[in-house]
Order: sequence, then structure tokens, then C-alpha cells
Amino acid sequence: EYLKIKYYSQIKNSGLSDPGRYAKKITSQPDDLRDFNSSPVLSSAYGKLAWLSTRRGYPPSLILRDQGTGREKTLDYKDLGVENIPYSRFTKPLNHLAVSHSGRYLVFSAQKNHLEYLCVYDLEKEKLSKIPAAGFLEARQFSFSPDDSRLVFVGMIKGVNDLYEVKFDPAAESLTPAEARKVTDNAQDEASPVYMGDSEILYSCENGDLDDLKRELCSVSPAGIRKVLSLDGNIYDPVYDPEGGNVFFISDAGKVFDLYAYSTADGGVYRLTSSIGGVFTPFVSGNKVYFSYFRNGSVNLYEGEKENFLYTPVEAAAAVQTYPARAESADGVYKDYKFRSSTDLFFPAFMFSSPGGLFWMNYWQASDYLGYHNLSLYLNYNSAYPYFSSQFRYSYNRFRTKLFYLNEILTYNGGEDKDGYDYDRRYYRNILGAIYPFDRYNRGEFYLITKTDDKKYDISSFDYKGRNRSFQFSYVNDHINGLYLLATRGNRLELTWQKAVGKLGGNEKYDVYALEYLKYVPLSRKAVFVNRFFGAFSTGRDKKEFDFGGINGLRGFTRYGDDNENTRVLLYNAEFRIPLADMNYYMWYIFPDFYFKAMYLKLFSDNAYGWDHKEQFSNLRSSDIKNSVGIGLNFHTFVLQAFQMVLSFDYAVRTDDGGKIFYFYLGPLF
Repeated sequence: EYLKIKYYSQIKNSGLSDPGRYAKKITSQPDDLRDFNSSPVLSSAYGKLAWLSTRRGYPPSLILRDQGTGREKTLDYKDLGVENIPYSRFTKPLNHLAVSHSGRYLVFSAQKNHLEYLCVYDLEKEKLSKIPAAGFLEARQFSFSPDDSRLVFVGMIKGVNDLYEVKFDPAAESLTPAEARKVTDNAQDEASPVYMGDSEILYSCENGDLDDLKRELCSVSPAGIRKVLSLDGNIYDPVYDPEGGNVFFISDAGKVFDLYAYSTADGGVYRLTSSIGGVFTPFVSGNKVYFSYFRNGSVNLYEGEKENFLYTPVEAAAAVQTYPARAESADGVYKDYKFRSSTDLFFPAFMFSSPGGLFWMNYWQASDYLGYHNLSLYLNYNSAYPYFSSQFRYSYNRFRTKLFYLNEILTYNGGEDKDGYDYDRRYYRNILGAIYPFDRYNRGEFYLITKTDDKKYDISSFDYKGRNRSFQFSYVNDHINGLYLLATRGNRLELTWQKAVGKLGGNEKYDVYALEYLKYVPLSRKAVFVNRFFGAFSTGRDKKEFDFGGINGLRGFTRYGDDNENTRVLLYNAEFRIPLADMNYYMWYIFPDFYFKAMYLKLFSDNAYGWDHKEQFSNLRSSDIKNSVGIGLNFHTFVLQAFQMVLSFDYAVRTDDGGKIFYFYLGPLF
């Protein structure tokens, strides 16, 4: 309550307001989820308003709105054939979309497989072309010359940003440093270039000492670099309006990011908005100014006529200073990174009772500062059974190929098999793997696997000693995406081949072929209908049996047993996930603390059929398909307010005999 009074007083005393008093809001959200809409541009010739938006999540999408009908077309990263579309620099929105003066072309930068692209969208043909910018670490913030024959942009080479100019050709096959003219060559950090006339380029320049850097308005021309304007704050995203001779830009000179105007005729500087949240990414077309505005966690677009803004005069130090566009690069002192690590998460739980003995569960997670090394250890022990399990996981992420090691141990006494015989079990598994991403959404996985599974019975002739030596190849195509807490759209395909060989001490020989496909159908931006298809079969001397009962398959059925284990299986899960409530409950009084964010309802149906022989499948009847239905709840929580965890509760009912099973697990599993 105190903070509300404090900030409302500041708003009143400073005369701050939302931009609705001088502009019209032209985007909004259909629910309480937050969107970022930025970089608006208008093509008057084709009647299209375009901007970048996160309405479908990340990466952002390109939105095209017909100004006549209001109908919108959304082009996401899959439609555009890219992996990412930048719309900000770190946390600050900057202009990343430009329109040609003819109104026909939209240009923006994108990335795919660690390569920069100049993307050109032809509004007349409704066609996208991508021009690879090989040789540039980054190629961002493109802007058209007055006659649309050239583009200026910010290019990064060897970690240094400079301005480059290139001939605009939508059919070009490449954009390389050799094909571009280097406009600036110095240690400054240039951003947001725009043409002011045919031979002069305005941009946001960075000046000052390393511990007191400041962004100012500069221009570069054949005469050199000229410092145009300096304020008591930073200057971003200049936009030149040739009709009025003004430069519109964003500055935090008033301690909040607002829209300003600089008159090239008389040198006057005016503050056009006095906002509560923050104004970004301006664009001028005719008598209208478009901009994005941050408020209540969202960024929305506004449209206003020039004469409606505040035009409050601002004191400025307009230093006209000219110096060459080429300068010596700054020297820096670099130190080699030294390994440093820390514990990310430690979660212990202990309990002791007379009949149950000691129960101990512990999870530990650690990493180094650069994320090259990641460790996790899970331990679970129960003295009454006795039962012990552990899982040690390590990954090395410095290079593109991710290296992976997993060790699992499971020991317990007093187990009982399906025939009622008691045994003690010792199970050990080691996996060494490499994961290679072909791009952001496609990857290949390779694993070497060893498993030792010993079961010792009271009758020694029943003893079982399993020795598995196998390798596995998998291909994964993953486009699952979502806005908030859970996935709501996209699909995932995984193809797997595993081969067990009777060598290196192994006594099992088989081949496994498996396919898993997930499809998320959005019902709203929070609700989803999930489809999961799984199929697998095994061949070879020791065919592997797939247990398809339990929470990872057919809920309501037991996990092991002859009825739910076969060498061939088909499985289909259908599940609705619907938001019930935003909880926002902080359980601060335990360690580690839990923050309960939201509760979701689940309605599901699981279906499976397993068989061993071709004749069984040929004579398949609908009554042979096992089915269960159920209801459940997912509680989305955060441990230490940083690590997401989903607590899942499912209640499944078998439709054949009415049997019921209740589950609690950390999910969702798909």
C-alpha cells in the first residue's frame, strides 16, 4: 500500500500520464498474458501496418494489418524459415523493422543456424527472400536511403559495431563485408542508423569514458562524423521526418524513456511525451507518429497526430563537433577466464518413523559461471525396504556438440516377481552421449549404453544376470512453443534406433525402432489440447519388451506384467490442459521456499495396444485396445522463485473393469 501511494504521488507530482491523451492505442491483449509489440512501420501505398510481436511467444512474429479491413496476417518464425528475429538490444526495444519509401518492401534481420540474414518481404508479391550476411557476426537495424537504392545497417565484425552501406537488391544472393561500404570505423558503439538526405546518416553514437558512457545523436557524411545533439540522458532510435525537418528520437533525459523531437531548422529540442511506463521505437508517416509504449508488463502500439503531442522545450547541449569517420580502435586488457563454480540448488528432505525407518531424499545441482559444466545428483534412500537409488548427471556445453554422461544405481531387497518369487536386485546403468544441433529446432543424438541388471533369488537357479551393451541414434525435430508456464502450440518428432550387441560382456541382442510424435493444438493462449502418438517394435534374438502401463503411457494400468508388456506397441494419449486459477501463493515458511503460480485442470484419455506376433495385429478388434480416462491437476510452482517445478496429480479409471489408480509425480511427462 505504501509503494502504491508513493508511486502515484510521483506520477501526479511529475505530471506523468499514459499516452492516451495525445495518441490512440492500436494493439491490445485478449487476456492477462503480456505481449511485446514494437517497431511499427506503415506502408501507405499498400495499406499495411507492420510490426514485430511476441503474441505467439518467442521468437517474435511479423504482423501485417490491413488498414482498410483491420484483418491481420501473422508470420511466425516457421512461416519465415528462420530461428530468431531480434526486436531489442538486451532488454531495451529498438527499431528492427524498416519499410521502403515506395512502401513495397519490408526489411529486418533474422538468424538461422548461427548465420545472420537480411530478410526482405515483398508486400506486392507477399513473398519473403532471405539474403545471408556471411562474414558479419551481426547485421541489424537496416534502413532505406531516400531513393530506396541503398541500405544502411549496423554490422558487427570481431565484436565491434560499425555502420555499413550496401546496394539494395531484393534478389541478391549474399551480403558480405566485401560487398558493403564501411561508413564508420572506430571504437564507438553505433546503433539505429537512418538517412537524413542522400549523403548524411543519423545514428545513435556512444561517447565518453568507459565508466561514464553516454549515447548521443551523431551524423556521418563525406565530411566526417558530426556530434549533432547531446542531452542529460541517452538518445536512441532517431527517425528523420523530411516534411517537417524534424528528427524524432527516444531519450531518458527525463528519467523515463520518452519521445522527443529535434528541429534541424532552429536547433530546438522538445519533449513530446511525459509517460509513466516508457516510449520506444518511433516511426513517422505523413502527419502521424507511431510508437510502442510499455505499461503494466506489456508493450503496445500507439498512433498520434504530430500536433497533439506536448512539445515541452528542453535544454540541450547541441555540440557541433566534426572529426574523421576513421579512428584508431581502443585497446583493451583481457584476462583469461578461471574456472569458478557454485551450487545452484540444494534440496534435502529427511523423515524417520518407527515402522518406516529412515527416508532420505536429496537433490543437488551445480554449475560453473559460464555454464560449460553442469552437474546434478539425486539420491533416494529408505532403510525399511531397504531401497537406494541415485542418479548422477554431467554435461559439458562449451562447444556446439553437447557431451553428456549419466550414471544410475538402483538397489533393493525383497522384490517380488510376477510369479510371486522374492529376489534382491542390483541395477546399474551408464550412458555416454553426444548431442549435435543441426539448427535450433533439429538435432541428432548418439549414446553408448551399458546396463547391468542382477536379480538374486532364494532359489539360485532362478538368478538372472542381464548385461546390456548397446548404442542408440535419435533424430529430434522440436518446434514446441508457448507463452506462459506451459507449451500451447507446435509439434515434436523423435525417431530412435537402438541396437544391443552381444559383445564387450553383453549377453543381449536386439534392435529397437521407435517413433514419438507430439502435437499441441492451442485452444486459447493458456489452454491446449495435447496429442501424443508413440509406436515401437523390437527385433532380434532377445526382443525387448515395452512396458506401456503407468504414468508415462497408459494411466490406470500397472506398469509391469505380461498384460502390459509386449515387443510391439502403439500408444495414443489425448489430454486437455485448462487453466483454473492464478494462485500467486508464496510458501516462505519452508526451505527451500515454493511459489505456487497457477493451477491447471487436466482431462485425459489414454489408449494402447501391444502385441508380439503379426497374427495378433491382423485380428485386432476394438475391444482389444486398452483404454483409461481420468482427471488431474497440475500445480505450477517455482523453487527458490527461480526453478520451475510442476506438481502433477492424476486420477485414472480403466474403462474395461472400472479399476482406479491415483498418481503423484513431477510433470508433465509430455
